[in-house]
Amino acid sequence: MIRLLSSSEEYSYLASVSYKNLYEEKDTGRINMVYKYLMQNFQDDISLQEVANLCNMTPSAFCRYFKSRTQKSVIQFLNELRIGHASKLLLNERYSISDVCYECGYNSIANFNKFFKSIKKTTPSEYRKNSKKTQTL
Repeated sequence: MIRLLSSSEEYSYLASVSYKNLYEEKDTGRINMVYKYLMQNFQDDISLQEVANLCNMTPSAFCRYFKSRTQKSVIQFLNELRIGHASKLLLNERYSISDVCYECGYNSIANFNKFFKSIKKTTPSEYRKNSKKTQTL
C-alpha cells in the first residue's frame, strides 16, 4: 500500500510551497510543557495563574498565546480533557456518575452534566446506556 501511494502521480499538497512554520522550537517546548501539566493535573483545581506561570506570562498573555497555538481557550481544552477521561470512566459500571464527576475535576454535578452534554451531545447517563448497548452487540 505504501509503495503504491509513494509511486502515485495523483496527489495534492497539504500546504503551499511558500508555507513556513511561524513557531519557533522554544514555542513547541513551551506548549508541550503546558499540555503535560494539564494532562497530569486535570483532576485538580487549576488556576489560570498557575498555568501562565509555567510560561512566565501574565494570564491574559498566556490565554492569547494558548489560543493562537491550539485554536481553543485553556478552559475549553481542559473541559475536553476532563470529558474525555469521564467518557472512559463511564464505561465502567462500578463508578456512579457523581464519582466520575468528581474524579474528573468537576466540583458540581450540574457543571459536569452541562459540559458533558455540550461536548458529547448527550448526557452522561445516556452515554453510559448507549455504550452498554454497543458493547453487547
